Amino acid sequence: MDQINRLVEIMAEMLREQRETNKRLEKLEHQMVINNAGIGELRISVMRLADEILAVHDHERRISELERKVA
Repeated sequence: MDQINRLVEIMAEMLREQRETNKRLEKLEHQMVINNAGIGELRISVMRLADEILAVHDHERRISELERKVA
């Protein structure tokens, strides 16, 4: 009978540990969702910055052409 009680205690302990693990995994998944959203926002920001850099570069090129024609 003691062995059965011990087995039940071990199984109960394992169940508690499994629930704790599940809670930790859920927190990790939630944090990953937040991180992925942040990465998406950063990606869009970098793409917009790249577009602005291209526009500035084009302006510099056009200004240089105008300066050559005027000079």
